[in-house]
Amino acid sequence: MKQNDFKELKQEIAKSGCYFLSLCKIAEKYINYELKYQDVLEIYYNIIKKDFMLHNCFIVEPVLILNFIFKMFGVNKKCVFIKIFDKANFNNPTDFTDFIAKVSIKNITPSHFLVVDKNLKIIYDPDKNLEKQQDKYIFSTIRAFNIK
Repeated sequence: MKQNDFKELKQEIAKSGCYFLSLCKIAEKYINYELKYQDVLEIYYNIIKKDFMLHNCFIVEPVLILNFIFKMFGVNKKCVFIKIFDKANFNNPTDFTDFIAKVSIKNITPSHFLVVDKNLKIIYDPDKNLEKQQDKYIFSTIRAFNIK
């Protein structure tokens, strides 16, 4: 599922939903289910009502979003911790299970989020237009999650 897939359904996700869709992708791993468009829209509207995310997809509470998805699908998992690392201070941390990187591409996008592994290998890029330019990504921060 890519941001552009929501162009007709929900413009905010198509424009600025990269962090939100990256959280959904992490959740899929634990719920053992590939989210459908309707699932993502239901999550979107519910987490806005709970003030976990703003209407424009600005993420306020990433831990609570993951925990909401786990609960919604009846999965006994919980995100218990998040830490944000600068790229320079990210040295393959072992205390975390999942990672989302904030990247940029000079003169194209100041900020974009994607799922990476502990070695910063890209696992999921929610933007099919930007993923063609992955070699130009400049990593700035990494959000590390601990899910138990």
